[in-house]
Amino acid sequence: MQPARGNGAGTVLICGAGIAGTVVAYRLARAGLRPTVVERSADLRQAGNAVDLRGPALQVMADMGVLAELETRATQLSEFFRIDSSGKRVFTMAPHVIGGEIELLRTELNAVLFNAAQKIGRAHV
Repeated sequence: MQPARGNGAGTVLICGAGIAGTVVAYRLARAGLRPTVVERSADLRQAGNAVDLRGPALQVMADMGVLAELETRATQLSEFFRIDSSGKRVFTMAPHVIGGEIELLRTELNAVLFNAAQKIGRAHV
């Protein structure tokens, strides 16, 4: 991918500093463009469910140089169980049945990706 030439050429505006926005900013900056990410919120989201990473997502994280950090921030799920209204376990599942190769909180994933996009230099987040 080659940046276009001319006034403002090579600049890209990305709306949203979530997972997708920060990864796109990182990848575009590595390709020589100058992405700017804008976010409606003053801060990154501080809530959300866990995210499972597996397959191609792991390769993307490795290519970004953040896989080792994500592994250190991973949840340490030992088992998953459902309880009924009386508090009795109805069933139990092993983590490998429901999770990915790496499971971490969405906020942790987004923070790591956000930092990676900022560090690349050409990305303005």
